Amino acid sequence: MKKISLVIPVHNEEKNVPVVYKESKKVLEDLRKNKGYDYEIIFINDGSSDQTLEVLKSLKNSDSFLRILNMDKNRGQA
Repeated sequence: MKKISLVIPVHNEEKNVPVVYKESKKVLEDLRKNKGYDYEIIFINDGSSDQTLEVLKSLKNSDSFLRILNMDKNRGQA
């Protein structure tokens, strides 16, 4: 089975994370059901000072396909 890893870096995006997650999940679930792809969604929290990490943790509680990588401080652009 082919696997897709969608990596999404975020910084202070508490309001946008649920929207991005929902749209990404919809596309990836369609690929899983129709094409047999496995997937994971990896959010990289780049030292957010708002509630981004808490929002991500809340989403993760109901989704085993979601992973979170948390940076203690902002590392800037890659």
